[in-house]
Amino acid sequence: MSLTIVVAIVGCATAPPARETAEARCPPPPPPIYSNNCVLKKDVLDVADQMLNENESAEMKLASLEKSFVTLEEEVARALKASLKTVVDEQASVTIVGGRVRVRLSNELLFPSASVQISESGLHALAQVTDVLRRTPSRRIEIAGHTDDRPVLRGWQDNWQLSAERARQVGLFLIAHGIEGKRIFVAGYADTDPADSADSDAARARNRRVDLFIEPTGPN
Repeated sequence: MSLTIVVAIVGCATAPPARETAEARCPPPPPPIYSNNCVLKKDVLDVADQMLNENESAEMKLASLEKSFVTLEEEVARALKASLKTVVDEQASVTIVGGRVRVRLSNELLFPSASVQISESGLHALAQVTDVLRRTPSRRIEIAGHTDDRPVLRGWQDNWQLSAERARQVGLFLIAHGIEGKRIFVAGYADTDPADSADSDAARARNRRVDLFIEPTGPN
C-alpha cells in the first residue's frame, strides 16, 4: 500500500503541466525587421547615385564623340571646298547633309551632253576631290547620278541608264586613283530627286549632276 502511494506521487511530479506543454509547441518568434538580408534606404540611394553617375559619364562621352565627329565632318568639308576652289560656284559645292559630307558636281563640269566620258574639266575636279578622299578614312562613299526630266536624245534607253552609267564612271575614276572599291556605292536616280523643282532651264541645269556622299570615320 505504501509503495503504491509513492509511485503515484513520483508520476505526478514528473508530468509537465498542461500550460507548459502548450507553450513549448508555439512557433519561434519572427526575426527582427532589420535582419542581415533586409534592404536599407541608404543602400537604395547609394545604388541610385551610382547609376546616375554612370549615366552622366556615358552622356559626357557621347557628347564628346558627337563633337569630335562634327569637327571631323567640318574639317573634311573644308578640305574638299579648298580642293575645288578653282571651280566656279555653279558647277561645284560642298556641304554637310544628314551626318555626311556632300560634294555636288554639275554635269556641265563632268560630262559633255548625253555622254558618259568625263571631260577634261571633270577629270581635274575629280582628281582634286580624290586626293582629299585618299587622306580621309571613311566607311562609305555613295555616288549618285541625276538627270533632268527631259528624255535622252541618243545612245541611251532612258535617263535611268544614263544617270547610273555616269555615276559608275565617277566611281571607276575614284577606284583607279586609289580609293578602295568596297567603300564605293553607285546609284542612278534619273530625274526622281531634283535639286530644283522649278520648270526652267536653269533648274534643269542644276538637276543634272553627280553627288558624292562621304561618311568620314576618322583615323583608325
